[in-house]
Amino acid sequence: MDIGRNDPCPCGSGKKYRYCCEQKTDSEVRLVQLYSRIKARHKPYLFLLDETLTLFDQAMDFSIASNALSLIKSILFLNDASATSALCLRNVMESRALIAMRDAGGIDRDKLELFNYQPALIEYDVYYGDKSLVATGCLDNEQLEKNYKQAARKFLPFVGNDYGKLEKLSRTYLPFLCDKSVTFQKIIKQYLGEQSAAYNYLTRIVHPKSIKEISKERLDEIQTETLNYLTARYGNFPIEQNDIAPAAQDVETHIREADELEQLQDKFQNIVNELRGLPQSSMSESVDIFNEIALALFDIHFDHAVGLGEIVLSKFRVIAEYIAESYKVLDGSNEAPSYTKLVKDYFSEVLDGVGMREVDTGNTIAYNANDYFTLLYRVSSSVSHGNGYLWFRHLEAGRYQDDVIGFIDRAVKTLSIRLRDIFNKHGDTRTADLYDKAYIMLKVLDS
Repeated sequence: MDIGRNDPCPCGSGKKYRYCCEQKTDSEVRLVQLYSRIKARHKPYLFLLDETLTLFDQAMDFSIASNALSLIKSILFLNDASATSALCLRNVMESRALIAMRDAGGIDRDKLELFNYQPALIEYDVYYGDKSLVATGCLDNEQLEKNYKQAARKFLPFVGNDYGKLEKLSRTYLPFLCDKSVTFQKIIKQYLGEQSAAYNYLTRIVHPKSIKEISKERLDEIQTETLNYLTARYGNFPIEQNDIAPAAQDVETHIREADELEQLQDKFQNIVNELRGLPQSSMSESVDIFNEIALALFDIHFDHAVGLGEIVLSKFRVIAEYIAESYKVLDGSNEAPSYTKLVKDYFSEVLDGVGMREVDTGNTIAYNANDYFTLLYRVSSSVSHGNGYLWFRHLEAGRYQDDVIGFIDRAVKTLSIRLRDIFNKHGDTRTADLYDKAYIMLKVLDS
């Protein structure tokens, strides 16, 4: 269909075509339209989180929409060949698999009812007994225990009234299925068989040990299939034009606001490319890890700009593991601990390095920074999957997304200074100067 330059833009922004999408490529126009529709679908859920988002269909829709918005945003800003974008792709696939499982009769009514109660189990397992949170007034242990007991009454008949089994079940990503042997990998193999290889690939590259496997070509293939699914799911969603227009204007505004950030990222990437062009003796592994952490930092700044607080926390697990891995590499350690132990071993060193010892809770008692960010890592581990559980009621997204971004900002800049000093010490001033330029570039993010 031919569109006149003065016709209303088909993206739904309410602007004339010549002032909106005329200068975009066809693929960019389609992405903005899809983003606008998903955003309009996503927004109402933000007002329901404390009450009704335990319902399976709503939780899955919110999970898919949140991850899809973050993914499309990364594609629009050319920041999609990264571990954090791979996490969004994986989470969408996991939610799709659970929906397919339900539609095929693999989740009965009893399990769907249990889905309503599983947040209480997960929150109790993560939070209960955290004296620091209680002391700072951020946590009501009595309410936490009350919610847990209510949920336990529902779950116990399915685990032989065995509290030990219930405790183990609470530490899985899918408690409501009442079978800790059931994993996302098995569900995807059974219900999305053709996506099994892609899922295994995404699961590997969200962790730092597989950083060398990150491939833009491979990710593009998975993105194409995922975008086709999202278009089929949301592309014809029956919403009114006056619902689409604010979302379209919203994304256009954020894209304009992100232009400076995008330009900054491009300049930073040029520095990294120079680093990669240096001899292998210049610690190529540290360059890859540093680049991945910095890309993730830009990514969550974008998420923050477009109001995706729940995704910032979801990505924290991935970024925390990369930061801990970078410290391990710089320390010359050859150990291969679990990621939980890796983060635990290096978080205190990272926090000392960035000068963070306490977190202001807004009350008279500050929270020990090591305890706080270790707790956020545990929270992020629970919400960094497509199980529909993206929100913990005891820490508001508006608060922890700022804490997470502030921590990672400081960690990446401290890492660049540490790398600069290492190379200066060994007389490699060329590499040291590039890390110094990276540090100066990253400081601009503060403003």
